[in-house]
Amino acid sequence: MTEKERFRKFVRNGFRKDEELGIPYHLYCLAHAVLIAVPLGFIVSAVFYAMDLRDLYGTVYAFNMGVIVFLMFELDIDWRIEKNEFLPERVSKLQWVIRILASVLVSGLFFYFHETTVIQQFVK
Repeated sequence: MTEKERFRKFVRNGFRKDEELGIPYHLYCLAHAVLIAVPLGFIVSAVFYAMDLRDLYGTVYAFNMGVIVFLMFELDIDWRIEKNEFLPERVSKLQWVIRILASVLVSGLFFYFHETTVIQQFVK
């Protein structure tokens, strides 16, 4: 199998609905990456702001982290599919809601730190 055929298979299979996950695994990887990268972006942004740096660093960090995590999930799933070891568990709606709420809570907490001087007292 050539690299071109392998890439086509990867893309084609990634957008099909996986019966175990309940959603396409590209979407699954993207959701995981966003739920990890957004809170980290807020944390880094709050710390950089406390050190008198600009907010753009947190945004760039969140974007880079999101891309890296997304690619890690994609490569891991692709590797498991090739080895026939891919046994995903269906994630319930409650688990997704809990993950989203945790992401929002962490982001909100560090947004609050960003807007107040709480973190500035610890950094300086």
